[in-house]
Amino acid sequence: MAPDNVGSINRTPTNKERKMKKMKYMVKVILVLSALFILECTQLGGRTEEYYRGYVDGKFGATSFEIKVHPNKIFTPNGDGWNDYFEIQYDNPYDALVSGKIYDIKGRLVADMEKDEHKERLIWDGNGVNNDPVTGGLYIYQVEVYGPENKIIKGIVILVR
Repeated sequence: MAPDNVGSINRTPTNKERKMKKMKYMVKVILVLSALFILECTQLGGRTEEYYRGYVDGKFGATSFEIKVHPNKIFTPNGDGWNDYFEIQYDNPYDALVSGKIYDIKGRLVADMEKDEHKERLIWDGNGVNNDPVTGGLYIYQVEVYGPENKIIKGIVILVR
C-alpha cells in the first residue's frame, strides 16, 4: 500500500524552493518601487538623476542644493569658543545665489546672515541688523536660493545668552 502523501498536491516546499519564491517576490517589490520612484520624479518635473547624490563636475558631492545646520538648533554666542556662531553649511553644485536671513518669532527681520567668502556657508553671530546683541530666544532662519533651482529653506534656531 502506498503512503497517503505520494502524488499529493499539498507537499511541503523545500528550502531552495522557499528561497526562490521569496527572491521572486523581492524582485517584484523592487521593480514596483523603482517604477513608482521614476513615475513620482517625472510627475514632479525632474529627472531621476537629480534626486541622487553623485558625481558632479569631476568631484563627488550634491546634485542639488543641500544644507547642514551647525550647531544643531541651539547656539550660545558668549565668546567661549563653543557654539558661538549659528552656521549653515551648504552644497551649491550649480552656483546659485544664496542668502540667509534671521527673523524673530513675530516675523520681523532680525539680521542678515554673513556669507563666508572662502567656504560655502552662512553665519550668524547672534547680533541684530545694527550689530547689537539680540536677546536669547527662538528665531527663524530662512535660506533663499536663486538660480537653476529656486528654494526657500526655513528652520528654527535657539539663541541662549
